[in-house]
Amino acid sequence: MDNARYLEVVQDSRARQGFLNDLRRVEPLPFVNKLVYSPSNYFSWTTRTRPNLVTHLDFKGRKPDILVYPEAFDLDTHKDIVELSSTIFDFEGYKARRAFENPEACGLNWMEIIKTVAIGAAIPLLLPMVKPRIDEKNKNKEIHRFCATLYHTIIAERRGINGKYLVERKWDLAKKAKEIELDDDDFLSFYRIKSRELGTGL
Repeated sequence: MDNARYLEVVQDSRARQGFLNDLRRVEPLPFVNKLVYSPSNYFSWTTRTRPNLVTHLDFKGRKPDILVYPEAFDLDTHKDIVELSSTIFDFEGYKARRAFENPEACGLNWMEIIKTVAIGAAIPLLLPMVKPRIDEKNKNKEIHRFCATLYHTIIAERRGINGKYLVERKWDLAKKAKEIELDDDDFLSFYRIKSRELGTGL
């Protein structure tokens, strides 16, 4: 698909779902159920991986959906089809694969969290015992997001994407590194290692 088609759907929101369908035919997403255009966006998302309901129950092998919002078709966000494709396939595609293969590692096992919170609420004395399990889930989710952003940044760089888009990816990456308390030396080491490992995935 060429960039002219992308510029058409920037102007015509009615054609966006058809555009996404065609985009997926060009570059398959084996770990994704549906690639969906969502005109409603209450949280100012650009794109989002939405796990299947049973994925939240920690059943492996359930393909999530990728939702694409109007903001994704803003030229200030994605100036061309290459940038949009990178966000969908490299960033959301990575998160979808991880949710499909190992929802536990993504902090998606909400039944476990609900059970833990219920026990803690019912028996306040147990709360200090179960809190570390909740913290671990949240930490896993942060690490999952960091790895997805890292993968996206490296791939975008290798695709030859530069300018504002790549700068913003690196800014997001540095922000997420701080969220998981990765210091500068560890971050640079981690980045180099994962860059070398990219052939086999993160």
